[in-house]
Amino acid sequence: MHKVLITGCNGYIGSRLASFLKGKCEVVGIARQKTDASFPVHVGDVRDRAFVSSVMKEEGVTDVFHLAALLKNSDAEETWDVNVLGTASVADAFARSDAQKIIFSSSGKVYGKVDAVPTPETYPLNATSPYGRSKIEAEKALRGMEGKQTVILRQTYLYGRGMKQEFLVPTIINHVKTSSVVMLRNADVKRDFIHVDDLLQLYYFILRKKMPQRDVYNVSYGSSISLRELAMMAGKILNKNVEVKSLRIREENEEELLDATKIRKLGWAATVNYEEGMRRCIV
Repeated sequence: MHKVLITGCNGYIGSRLASFLKGKCEVVGIARQKTDASFPVHVGDVRDRAFVSSVMKEEGVTDVFHLAALLKNSDAEETWDVNVLGTASVADAFARSDAQKIIFSSSGKVYGKVDAVPTPETYPLNATSPYGRSKIEAEKALRGMEGKQTVILRQTYLYGRGMKQEFLVPTIINHVKTSSVVMLRNADVKRDFIHVDDLLQLYYFILRKKMPQRDVYNVSYGSSISLRELAMMAGKILNKNVEVKSLRIREENEEELLDATKIRKLGWAATVNYEEGMRRCIV
C-alpha cells in the first residue's frame, strides 16, 4: 500500500487531496502550523532538510506530493525561499529516502509571455512574476535523481468550491452574486482552467502509474474560455441577469492555453467542463 507524504497538507489542494486519498492509501502530512486532521501531521518548515528527512524516514514514505508553496505573496524574497529552497530541501530528502516517486505542483506561469497557443512543454521558460520564476528554479532542484520517478506538473489556473476570494474564478462569482454589473480588468482575455476535482483524479492516476524517471506535463482542461463567458455562466447558474463590463486593461497574454496532449497520451483527461465546474463552485 502506498504511504504518501503531502507537503502543504493544510492548503487548499493538500487538504482536499488528503481527504480524497482516505481509504486508498496511508497519508501523512507536513504543515507550517498545527492543523486538525484525521491523519498524522508533522509541523515544521519544508526548508529544514533534517526535519523533512526525519519525517520521510520515520513514516516510511513511498511517495511524495510536494504542494507546499507561496502563491500570492507581496514578499518576493519569502516566495523564493519557500518555493525554491523548500523544494530543494524536499528533493534532497526524497533522494536520500526509500521513497520512489515525487509529484511536484509547478505552474503554467513558468512560460511567461507566450506566442504559441496552445503552449507545449517544450516552449521556452520566461516567467515574469516572482512566483513563476521561483517555480522555474524549483523545477531545476528536482533533477538528477537516478532510479526514481519525478513528475513535474505545470498546472493552469485552478478553480473549485471553497477557494479564497482573491483567486480569479471566486472573484468573478462574488461579483456576480453581489452586483448586476460585473466589472473586470479585461473581460475578453481567454484563460484555461482545471477544476480541483479533475486535479485530484490526475494526482491519484499518477500515483498508481509507473512513470518515466523524470518528465514534465502541462495540466489543463484543454480549451480556453473568456472571463466574460465565465461571468455570464455564473449568472445563468444563479438565475441572475448580469451585465459584464471591461476596463480593457492590457494583459501579458490575451489568451493562455496549456497544451495537455502529453498528459492525455498517458491515459488521463479532464472531464469537468466549464459549465459543470462553475456549477460545482456555486451550487
